[in-house]
Amino acid sequence: MSGAEVIGLISSVIAIIEAAKTVYDAAADAKGQPEEFRQVAARLPLLIGLLDNAKRGSCEDKAESLD
Repeated sequence: MSGAEVIGLISSVIAIIEAAKTVYDAAADAKGQPEEFRQVAARLPLLIGLLDNAKRGSCEDKAESLD
């Protein structure tokens, strides 16, 4: 898998997670949310940050290989 494919895959995963968080945030006001759902939503920003770091690292690695 090339660097561009990895970056594209990570970007897609980030977009999916951000969309899921948006949906959760919209539904967060609803009563009776399961505790597990709230725990997962609390961890989504961490996951997004990790994937962003991986994406930046892949971009930097690709740039260095072009030098």
